[in-house]
Amino acid sequence: MKKQFLSVIVAALCLSPLVAHAANGKTTVEYAKFTLKEGVTDTQMIAASQKFEEGFLVKQSGYIKRDLLHLKGREWADIVYWASREEAEKVLKACEKSPVCGEYFSIMEPFDPKLPNGGVIHLDLVKSYTFNGGK
Repeated sequence: MKKQFLSVIVAALCLSPLVAHAANGKTTVEYAKFTLKEGVTDTQMIAASQKFEEGFLVKQSGYIKRDLLHLKGREWADIVYWASREEAEKVLKACEKSPVCGEYFSIMEPFDPKLPNGGVIHLDLVKSYTFNGGK
């Protein structure tokens, strides 16, 4: 469990530097690891991800940016940046009723119902670092 949590923090805070954040400094990073269903190709995944981005996420209040990560094999992760935890949680609930979200989730193995929010984790961004090339 500690190893998985450490992986979440590394992925969420190190792999994708934040390029913009809320004025109040309370940016929330959402980490969602998932597994594609058998037979879904990387090309299909990326197309579905784009449709999810354009058809749902960009229309949500508090949305800043999103990174799609390929871990290995059929394992992927979304890292989404929100202006606040409240907005992230509100959108998570709205996603349950959205046909666009339903279509995106349909290519994934079911989320673990025993985990809160199906395993989606919200983290408070404390500090973001960006390498400036030594300048």
